[in-house]
Amino acid sequence: MSDFLSNFTNDNYGNKQPRKKERHSDKSPLEETSTEERTNDSVELNGKENEQKSQLNNPTEKKDQHKTSASSQPIFDEDTQTITDPTYRKKQIRKKLLIAVSAIIVLMGCLFAYYQFSTVKVPDFVGKNVSEVREWGVDSGVKISPEQVYDFDEKINAVVKQNQTAGKRMKKKDKLIVQTSLGPDPKELIALPTFEEMTITQAQEWIESNKAENVTISEEYNDKVAAKKLIKQEFSQKDFDKKKYKREDQMILTYSKGKEVFEKNIAMPDFKKKDKGKLDEWVKANEIKATVKWVDSDEEKGKVLTQSVEPTVKVAKRECLSFTISKGKPIIVPDFSLYNKNTVEEITGLTVQVNEKFSDSVSFGGLLSQSVEAGKKYYEGEPLPTITVEYSVGQPYLRSYIGELEGDLAERFFNDYQSKGANITYTTYRTPSSEPKGTVVKMSLYNEFVSTDYHVSIGISDGSKASEVPKYQEDELDKELPETKDSLEDIAN
Repeated sequence: MSDFLSNFTNDNYGNKQPRKKERHSDKSPLEETSTEERTNDSVELNGKENEQKSQLNNPTEKKDQHKTSASSQPIFDEDTQTITDPTYRKKQIRKKLLIAVSAIIVLMGCLFAYYQFSTVKVPDFVGKNVSEVREWGVDSGVKISPEQVYDFDEKINAVVKQNQTAGKRMKKKDKLIVQTSLGPDPKELIALPTFEEMTITQAQEWIESNKAENVTISEEYNDKVAAKKLIKQEFSQKDFDKKKYKREDQMILTYSKGKEVFEKNIAMPDFKKKDKGKLDEWVKANEIKATVKWVDSDEEKGKVLTQSVEPTVKVAKRECLSFTISKGKPIIVPDFSLYNKNTVEEITGLTVQVNEKFSDSVSFGGLLSQSVEAGKKYYEGEPLPTITVEYSVGQPYLRSYIGELEGDLAERFFNDYQSKGANITYTTYRTPSSEPKGTVVKMSLYNEFVSTDYHVSIGISDGSKASEVPKYQEDELDKELPETKDSLEDIAN
């Protein structure tokens, strides 16, 4: 063996190298393979020789290395002129095992990648706003299904519960169901405290602890109620039962800010003889409580006449001040009893209509009535009415209508009596007379004063004695022509 190995020195190997090339074409593939193996084995043997030399120098390691090298020593077959590596099978097994392990790792990596792609890690959304859940769902490709529930502790739209455990992964095709808060139940009955015994701070604490968001607290200045004390408690419904108060019911608590005190730092202007408009502007700008009294004056309407505080004096906001304002010079309705129908024309500025009326109690020329009471004032810009005045013409005097036609009686009675307020009426009857038919020949009363309510009976000629001389004409003839009376009688006979 040593002789064989001695042939594989560097010199011999170098000398034999060209020959192998020459014989390369003549050898079979198997011989070429064995030759290459022998060449590799020779290289390994040279290495082994070097190791043996090193082992001679280190005798302590020689035994252990010898055991290892012996098991891994290549085996040379003289018959076939081949060298067999005893570790070849192990190397093949190791190679296959390495390939299998690598395949498993790749497969596991693919499965892990698929799992990572098809699932997503669920955050803890409890206490967070539902908008964050929606954003996460859009980014992660997970469908979000919110359900609203009443919850006293969580804010409105905050997540109360989720169906997927936080920190674990879920499939993207699954839904993430989250329960979101609607806030406290508005239908819940709440026992109301006695707010009259509570300060405004205590009332605010009660509202926060009970989450009674429909309770409003307002403050206002009050001269009678101490600061921070309740002034009034109001509900949206009239006659509301406090025992049935729910969180959804509206309630207003008004508390006092105490008495408001203002500094006197506003200089009082001089408004005398100035327009009321300027006064109104100053009052509004400085929140002054102004009391205005309108009085008659020769000054133009709307001019300031007096003010309760002299000019330049300092006043405070909301201080009460008084002013007198001119109403202008009025037109005063006079007492028409001091006038008569002939002197009414002396009154200027008014339109007066004079009527006459009969009266049983007021003598002729006396005032009976006026449509606008005496002393009534009319100011500039106000419409002036037409004043109707009635004066008495005394009692009615019933005239004689004998000799007039019956057809004229209605007009005569209306013009003479009824148009002036006297209710003088009449009735007619027919009587034989020589007067033309329809002529008044008799009256129950005439040419005398009568009451304003009187009835007269009038006789009307029926014309049956037209050939006779009327009696009233005979009387007139006796007076006017007494000397011809006898001749007329003879003619008549």
